[in-house]
Amino acid sequence: MPEQPENNNAVAARTSSDFSSVCDGGSILNAAAYTEAKGAKVYTFGNSPERPQSWLSKSVGFDKAYYAKTADWAKVSVVGCLSFDEGSEGESRKCQYKERDGKSVTVDYVSLRYTLTLYVARTGEKIADGGRVNAPAARCPSFISYNKETMKAYGSPDIRTIELALDKFTA
Repeated sequence: MPEQPENNNAVAARTSSDFSSVCDGGSILNAAAYTEAKGAKVYTFGNSPERPQSWLSKSVGFDKAYYAKTADWAKVSVVGCLSFDEGSEGESRKCQYKERDGKSVTVDYVSLRYTLTLYVARTGEKIADGGRVNAPAARCPSFISYNKETMKAYGSPDIRTIELALDKFTA
């Protein structure tokens, strides 16, 4: 008999984004069975201080065995969740941008840290700690999305650090 979740938050996935529910304590009833880390397909999601309950896809490892395209969601057995570490905000960098109307704005670009945790997609069971992932804000990006009320934007988790953690996990 296939593994079954022990909570009522299990859903049947229709798309890759449905797998983000694992990061909120859910599970995916029709996810691929997890047997071992080696050869597992992984989706990774991250949240932010601006939207702690909103999990966005973080595509990593395009040339790696664990990579799964969005259309390959039925092959995914592991979900990696990048949760921002509350209180980890670093000193902000002041970045100058021009709005579409030509007006200049200053955005506080802030570094922070994330914790990567890996879960079995089908059951929601935690299977590994992926460690800490920095989201640097050392230099101003060419394009930026920011909160117009706080005038803040946050660095993105370092893709290479995530890949190294997933390489180690799936080895």
